[in-house]
Amino acid sequence: MDASTGGIAKLNSQSAAYNGVQLSPDGTKVVFTAFDSAGRSQIFVAALSDFNNPIQLTSNDTEDHFSATFSPDGNTITSSVFDSSSFSTISTLPAAGGTEAVLTNPSSLAALTPVFTPDGKKIVFGVTNIDGGLYVMNLDGSGLTQLTNLNSNPNEEDYFPSVSPDGTKIAFRRGLFNAANDTWVYNIYVVGTGGESTANPATQVTTDGYSWNPMYVGDSIVFLSPKNNLTTTNTDDIYRMNPGGANVVQLTKTGFEDFLTWSGAE
Repeated sequence: MDASTGGIAKLNSQSAAYNGVQLSPDGTKVVFTAFDSAGRSQIFVAALSDFNNPIQLTSNDTEDHFSATFSPDGNTITSSVFDSSSFSTISTLPAAGGTEAVLTNPSSLAALTPVFTPDGKKIVFGVTNIDGGLYVMNLDGSGLTQLTNLNSNPNEEDYFPSVSPDGTKIAFRRGLFNAANDTWVYNIYVVGTGGESTANPATQVTTDGYSWNPMYVGDSIVFLSPKNNLTTTNTDDIYRMNPGGANVVQLTKTGFEDFLTWSGAE
């Protein structure tokens, strides 16, 4: 899809479920996860010009991979890996294939939705246990630092980070539990890459209660929300807005469940 016009081009003709499809930084390849013949979610890479013939990079029959993402140079892939105990770790893998390296300990962090920082030196991700905050670490797993939800609020979940092109801000989806009606409210927030504090909390930039999966695209944030379909299909459309939340534009109205990825390649 063209990020400015919303014009859509279909890439493949297969009926398989491709999850978390992401373009390479140069716009020539995609990485995604799909279930293999053993029923495990594995990482695949395909050329954009030959999407129907992907190459399988992982084959572990006791783990499932999700949220596979290219590094800024396109040489490495990070993903969230679930083992049989339902915990998840963050791993890295050469994009050309090779040995997978596990970076986090599942007994301490159930880690999800990893992304690289624009300089390729760190990985930002969310966790499901402890307090549901965002964390950042070096590529070898060292330097682990909590960025959000420093008060360990059990009614808060922070996921789906996206680091701004200049490396100074992180957009993410924050879920807050509404005890009055026993539901979660999801909105997009922005925080500096140094993390939030009592004096400098993350800034809320959407208010509809359904927004998620934000992604920096140039000088905008693109995100998902079903807000205009709640009484019909209840499916997500793609929207674009200014980084501060102004000038929201709806890009898709497909009637289906839309997801998004982004490449800066021209």
